[in-house]
Amino acid sequence: MPDKEEEVPEHITKYHKLSKKKDHILFSRQKAHSEAYNAGIDAIIEEGKELNPDDLEKADNQKKVVDAMVKHYIKKAKEYLHVKEDHKFENKEDEKLYNDQLLSTYSGLTEDMLRRTLKRTVERNGGKSFTHDNYIELTKKHTEDLGNNLTESAAGHLEDEHIESIVKYTKAEDLVDVGKMKVGHAVYLLDLFKEGKGAVTKERLKGMDYAKKEEKKEDAKK
Repeated sequence: MPDKEEEVPEHITKYHKLSKKKDHILFSRQKAHSEAYNAGIDAIIEEGKELNPDDLEKADNQKKVVDAMVKHYIKKAKEYLHVKEDHKFENKEDEKLYNDQLLSTYSGLTEDMLRRTLKRTVERNGGKSFTHDNYIELTKKHTEDLGNNLTESAAGHLEDEHIESIVKYTKAEDLVDVGKMKVGHAVYLLDLFKEGKGAVTKERLKGMDYAKKEEKKEDAKK
């Protein structure tokens, strides 16, 4: 990487700063998923006892688990979205709709989705199948979608005119054809460069339309 901060183009510095914020958001969201699961399980464990997986097969316990998870997600959503005051609702349906909007925006889930997921998982493979790791796997797609959306947001200021400087910054001049690249490709180079601590390799670009083709030995001799 360049030794001096001033040597890094401003548009790249801005992307790095926004990308770092993206990483913090994703880490926080993954942590929230883990905490929500633990809150749900804790809701059905008697003090001083261990979880009996069979307890998850009881409908009333499933409700307790989901209610506790939703409560945790709503709390985190309000913190993240800076919702300072609780809304007052005349009926429960309006309150549920409002909470589902918060829940969906923050976690990609709704209360009904959580209930169906827990019920379906347990019905198929028993209470022992609703583990922490399995639940985190269920949230993986939302985390990936969120990451993609945040990456697009972080790169929103980048234009075609920045591609060449990004290729130069990532030391990929011999690996890519700038004329075939789009902004999204340049962003991928920046992420590879950061991930590889200053290295974009030919292997990571293999199969990309904008990757330079290797010269055949016969052609190289001409």
